[in-house]
Amino acid sequence: MTFPQHPCSSAPSHLCIEWCRTLIITANGVIEAPLITVERIRWGELEAGAVEVVCHDIPELAGIEGLLGLSFLQHFRTLIDYTTGVLEITAGR
Repeated sequence: MTFPQHPCSSAPSHLCIEWCRTLIITANGVIEAPLITVERIRWGELEAGAVEVVCHDIPELAGIEGLLGLSFLQHFRTLIDYTTGVLEITAGR
């Protein structure tokens, strides 16, 4: 299988299935960013396939390395307890 080249420099091109561009809202306004579908994403023990990913550089000053979005979280049971500041993600819905 041959995978197309994509404009996202943070992911190897062999992980890319397809891409397009989408509008996202940032603190500096609305911008256009590449939207790709990757074969799989693994975070700790959790793994999901065919996940849409927005490729966008987050400034280092933000102090974060990335964001988990609903395109990944929808594959799992997710519980957010705002009172304790706990996020629990488990397999199954």
